[in-house]
Amino acid sequence: MIFILLSTLIIVPALMGFGKIMENLFGSLLGGIAGKIISGILGISLVWTILAFLFL
Repeated sequence: MIFILLSTLIIVPALMGFGKIMENLFGSLLGGIAGKIISGILGISLVWTILAFLFL
């Protein structure tokens, strides 16, 4: 349980950081903290997909 809590405390700010980067690149998709987290998830999945097709 402590591991899950500590992991959440690390993952959420990281997703918010990626969301802020995506917001700077593509503009604001959604507002607030949840919007930054969702943008971070979308940004990471976009980068991951592009890298997967490049290194196939």
